[in-house]
Amino acid sequence: MIKAFFINLDRRRDRLDRMSRQFAAAGISALRWPAKDGNSLSREERSLFDKTNLGPSQIGCFLSHVAIWKWLLASNENAVAVFEDDLAISTRLKHLLEDDSWLAPDAEIIRLETALRQTRLTGIRPSGIKGFSIGRLRKRAYGTGGYIVTRRGAERLLGGYCRPINNIDILLYDPWLHDGKGPLRVFQVLPAPVSQLQFLYPRKFAHESDIVTDRKLQSDAREVYKTGRSSASLPRKLIYELGDIARIVRRLPRNIFVALTSREMVVPFDSAYENAASSEALPHRAETAGRSRNAPESTHISG
Repeated sequence: MIKAFFINLDRRRDRLDRMSRQFAAAGISALRWPAKDGNSLSREERSLFDKTNLGPSQIGCFLSHVAIWKWLLASNENAVAVFEDDLAISTRLKHLLEDDSWLAPDAEIIRLETALRQTRLTGIRPSGIKGFSIGRLRKRAYGTGGYIVTRRGAERLLGGYCRPINNIDILLYDPWLHDGKGPLRVFQVLPAPVSQLQFLYPRKFAHESDIVTDRKLQSDAREVYKTGRSSASLPRKLIYELGDIARIVRRLPRNIFVALTSREMVVPFDSAYENAASSEALPHRAETAGRSRNAPESTHISG
């Protein structure tokens, strides 16, 4: 059995209850991992992110994931499943966590969720678990609601790869990041047994996230950058443009290769949704299924 943790702030008892019901209905013994509260960051923790536009909640989220990677390396486990607490979960998720024999030997991250956006995959094949396939992720993905990190992946993430640069999902799923050994080897499970509620039901849950205010800070920072760039002197504008061109040229060969060898698709959310629908807080699975087709207390506190 792959050990599973779900990250939850002490003050979000509502999410704790909702996730506990879903995991129990799915027959999964997921353990609660107390999230790092962005409102109580130390000066040292904040200093790690001085060169980013991350807000306190985003920093807390980042550090919570890092803490679980450290736990993995200090344990005897080969992999650990990491979940956040704003999810809808398929009842079939249990089959993927029952053992780790289906994991690719070179896998470092196995993405379990979908954001219902276009992405690119290569080498799609049966996973070895009935009803699920797996493919190599070749395009940046969004969300860290559910994934498996292997020991090899944690070693790289906590080595030269892990540096505070941006949101945690950019660190995990941006194919242009590397540590001298290339990007992380990330695989995607199809259909995805996990999805964040904000992606499934944007009207109901888009503003429930604890990092909405932080996203506004990032958006404002981008606007400041754009304004500064547009008002820059002509020589400075030329430097910006040359930098853009150099980046395009540098990435062009890989982009052409990926376009020719990968399949563009929206990873669907798994239809086995009975456990999520059983929660009074969530809509019925039929509504989710339609949206997916159309869209591009038993807990243990561990330290």
